[in-house]
Amino acid sequence: NLKLIGTNNINGTGNNANNIITGNSGNNQINGANGADILTGGPGADTFIFQFGQSTISASDRITDFAINSDKIDLLTQGGLPMNAPSSFSRAANSTVTTLDNLINQVFTDANGATTGNQGLGVNSAALVQVTSGAIAGTYLVINDSMAGFQSSNDLLINITGFTGTLPALGNIPVSNFFI
Repeated sequence: NLKLIGTNNINGTGNNANNIITGNSGNNQINGANGADILTGGPGADTFIFQFGQSTISASDRITDFAINSDKIDLLTQGGLPMNAPSSFSRAANSTVTTLDNLINQVFTDANGATTGNQGLGVNSAALVQVTSGAIAGTYLVINDSMAGFQSSNDLLINITGFTGTLPALGNIPVSNFFI
């Protein structure tokens, strides 16, 4: 576990274990690395760094305090290189599914809850979805890499359990609201 102390802008990086990383009041960069990590940025404008292949359906990370339009998500390729933000971002319709597998299937089938019909999650795209009941109730961010379809060992699934600000409405979301 790692707790950042003081008010300076500090970077916190985890390891292969299931880390708990807590930021301070500075503008922190937090990267859980491998494992199912719990990430808390604190009061500053924080950046949560995710590498494809490290927060997957089998070991997803959780952000406990994401401030919309202030905190950001920065993405790395599976090889750890910087990459661009998703080319599109949307909010899918609320869900009542009972497993993460079913949630992924739903989002990859229809990632935009404001448009009639199915708009599948495309390559280099992201979707935000709320599960409204059951054991997996919560808000999830699903990010597809550059390969079409769901890649269980690579595509990102992030559970966001705490928000500051208003959750975006169904439909398209400006990418810059969440991503660098």
